[in-house]
Amino acid sequence: MRKFFRRWATNLVQGMRNIRLGNIMIKEIRDYKTILDFGCGNMLVTEYVQKHLPNKKITGVEVLDLNLTDMKPVIYDGIKMPFKDRQFELGFTIFVLHHCPDEIAALKDFLRVCKYRAIVIEEIYENVFEKYITYISDYLANHLESFKITVPFSFHNDTEWKQIFSSLHWRIVKEERIYQLPLWHTRQKMYILERE
Repeated sequence: MRKFFRRWATNLVQGMRNIRLGNIMIKEIRDYKTILDFGCGNMLVTEYVQKHLPNKKITGVEVLDLNLTDMKPVIYDGIKMPFKDRQFELGFTIFVLHHCPDEIAALKDFLRVCKYRAIVIEEIYENVFEKYITYISDYLANHLESFKITVPFSFHNDTEWKQIFSSLHWRIVKEERIYQLPLWHTRQKMYILERE
């Protein structure tokens, strides 16, 4: 019953966001069969994508069990995922890396298990004002969901993300500014990566 009310409240607040993000993923992952959702959170986006692409195998992995669906996430220690190298044809991660105390190590482990492509969606900033608006928004939004969610503010600007991807030998094949909600006050960007 508690899970039902949490899901109802979350859908009330995040329903449109989940649909918008889910539709972006559906468009980008439809050509792949084995897919990883890294940092799947409450799994509402994962569930939405799985319902629209029922012939795909989507696995969610998370460090906290915040799941509000009937899907079962893999819970792990946040250091090394229990998957083989290149186990998934494609992986996606949506607003997750900035929650990791060591976002570069987390990104490396995420990319380790992706065979062909990886999709990273992150909040970015262009100036100091945007940086602190992003910090405040992230802190408030995540603690409305759970105080167990870590918020180490591991954000980067666009140039920094590009340098990080390049240093890990992944190239950007597509980049696009996205909006989790209309007129949202922070910047979100999607990077689609392939191995070099």
